[in-house]
Parts: sequence; C-alpha cells; structure tokens
Amino acid sequence: MVTKSTVDPTNALKKLNRVNKQIIKLGKITADMLVESGKQYARTIVPVYTGKTYRLIKAFKATRSNPQATVVAENPTAHDGHHRRMANFNLVRWMHTSGKAFRHIHSGDPHFMYTTRQYLNNIKIRVAKGNWQKLNVKI
Repeated sequence: MVTKSTVDPTNALKKLNRVNKQIIKLGKITADMLVESGKQYARTIVPVYTGKTYRLIKAFKATRSNPQATVVAENPTAHDGHHRRMANFNLVRWMHTSGKAFRHIHSGDPHFMYTTRQYLNNIKIRVAKGNWQKLNVKI
C-alpha cells in the first residue's frame, strides 16, 4: 500500500523564508566584500607620486537609497604647481585615456581602474559560487 506523505505548509514556508533571508544576507556580504577587495586591489596597483590618488580611491557599499556598490577613484586636485591650460584637469581620466600617460607615469598601472574591473569580473563568479556552496551545506 502506497501512502501519501504530507508536508506541513507552515513549516515549509518558514524554511523557505529562512533560506531567502540567508540568500539576501550572503548577497549583501558578497557585494560588500567585493567592493572592499576592489578598493584594496586598486590601491596596490595605482601609480603613486604624492599619494593623493591612492587616498582618493574609495569604496561605496550598497545602501537602501543606492543599491549599487561601487569603487571610485576620485580626481585629485590639479593644484600641484603645474601650469595646465585646463582649470579642471582630471588626472585619473588622463591616465586612462591618453597615450602620453605611459611616458609620464613610471610607477604602477596607469589603467588601474580598468585592471581593477577585470580583476573583479574574474573573482566575482568564484566568490558567489563559494557562498552558494556554503548555503547548500547549511540547508
């Protein structure tokens, strides 16, 4: 004789809600961890002359008002004694777009934010898979 097994819907919903909360928590932890990792990686490869560019690499974690976590290299002020034609010289943009940057920059990677983006794209899948495996083990 075959018996039907019954599932208590309230217990199943409780378990699904618990798993849903864990997925959301792991996703937030993963995003925050990746942003911090990206900031640290960018700081290790940035060209350093005075240290302004290094200090202005910042990580913004996701919040309710801004759900996107970002790594930003803010522009240091160009008031360093150089006579430039443009008043609002953007050093970071110049490093990333000008072919002349390679002749002038002797330390670090002039395309440090592009390299950081590639680094984060390479590790994000591995980090997410690792967190998913942790969640599967818990369930």
